[in-house]
Amino acid sequence: MLVARPTASETSCPCCGSRTSRVHSHYQRRLADLPWHGRVVEVQLQARRWRCINPECPRKIFTERLPETVLPKARRMTRLCEHHLAIGFAAGGEPGSRLSRKLGMPVSGDTLLRWYGWRRVDIGAARRRS
Repeated sequence: MLVARPTASETSCPCCGSRTSRVHSHYQRRLADLPWHGRVVEVQLQARRWRCINPECPRKIFTERLPETVLPKARRMTRLCEHHLAIGFAAGGEPGSRLSRKLGMPVSGDTLLRWYGWRRVDIGAARRRS
């Protein structure tokens, strides 16, 4: 298990965009990451909740955003999701699940198919907009 802690001293409110440095509280997120030498890696992220300083903002408290690392409410880091998605595209559900398990990145076949379906919808929507 790895322990990570963001170092930013301030952040922007996702609702109104105001910059704030007022920390409300801390909480821990447990995230799956890419394997290390074939071993499953878990990252314990010590994230923060912030207070919005804008009195007009409807969101008084918000959580720290780390879009390059992990999406909101996700339990897997984005780089692990990208690897799973590539395996799902190449191998499919259950075969992809077996391959992922051998590579130290366990995931169910149903999850691979679900992500494939979401990605296909995203690609289709992008093509219709073009």
